Amino acid sequence: MATVKLATLVIRTLAKPISTQLKNQAKQHETFRSICISLAQSMHTAEVKLRTNILGETWRTSRNQSKRRDDVDDRIEELSTNVASLTERLERIQESLGDLDGERARNNELARIVERIVEIGLRGGWAEFEDTPLKIPRVELVQTSSKP
Repeated sequence: MATVKLATLVIRTLAKPISTQLKNQAKQHETFRSICISLAQSMHTAEVKLRTNILGETWRTSRNQSKRRDDVDDRIEELSTNVASLTERLERIQESLGDLDGERARNNELARIVERIVEIGLRGGWAEFEDTPLKIPRVELVQTSSKP
């Protein structure tokens, strides 16, 4: 790895004075300048053809890829906001279910109290239907011991 770095450093160091000399010659000689220009244009054309034909890389594909990335980023952002709102809704539903559980326990307790009051009233004879075939049975909540 170090030899590769060293080789590129040597090439860059040697290329600087050579490029300076080529620039000076191109400024001074018109024919040399036209040769350099045609060589540079042909190299550029070959590079573009290589990219488009062999590698399939064009400006459009890179633009389409960036558009796709932007679309994906937008969708991810939209999904994250949807997840946040759904999480908030779920928390509210869980809170309301917790309130319902407390209310249900309270209603069960009240129903048990009312049932107990009705049983005590029936046992005490508070309600009797006279002159009806329906007789309310006496309910004993506490079992009395039978005498022998």
